[in-house]
Amino acid sequence: MSGITGLLQPRVDSLTTIRPLDPGPAAMRGIGRYPALSLDEAYPCLVSAVGDDGNEMAGFVCPM
Repeated sequence: MSGITGLLQPRVDSLTTIRPLDPGPAAMRGIGRYPALSLDEAYPCLVSAVGDDGNEMAGFVCPM
């Protein structure tokens, strides 16, 4: 990533996490518990690999 001046990589500890939640026994009736209970560990935060130009490397490369 050294090809882009001033671009910083995100800190892993500051990325948003997503966890499986239990909204409560009345969730099927549209009544959720607040706060919902966390059921397990957070899902891993994955980001796309990027090239030296800052563009994602996966998928189709479009000519510019």
